[in-house]
Amino acid sequence: MGAYETLMKLKFNVSEVFTSIQGEGSRAGFPSVFIRLQGCELRCKWCDTPYALDLKERATMLSGEDLLNKIYSSGIKFVTITGGEPLNQ
Repeated sequence: MGAYETLMKLKFNVSEVFTSIQGEGSRAGFPSVFIRLQGCELRCKWCDTPYALDLKERATMLSGEDLLNKIYSSGIKFVTITGGEPLNQ
C-alpha cells in the first residue's frame, strides 16, 4: 500500500473543519481551510482552544479521504492543521 492509500484510510479525531482568513505566518491574509484536531496532553497556558484538549469530547472521526473531500470542495488552496496537538493523532 502506498502513502496515498495509507492516508486515505487513516482516521483523525477532528474537533472542527472551517474556512477563515489565515492570521499568522507567510500566508497571513489568505483564505485557508482549518482542520482543528481533537486531543492534547500539553496544557499550554496560552492555549486558545481549550475545548479541543480532551480527546473524548466533541471529536468526530474522519478519514484522510473525508478531509481531502472537505478541502477540495472548499475551493481553497491553503490548509492549516491545528489542534489540539496534531502529533497526538
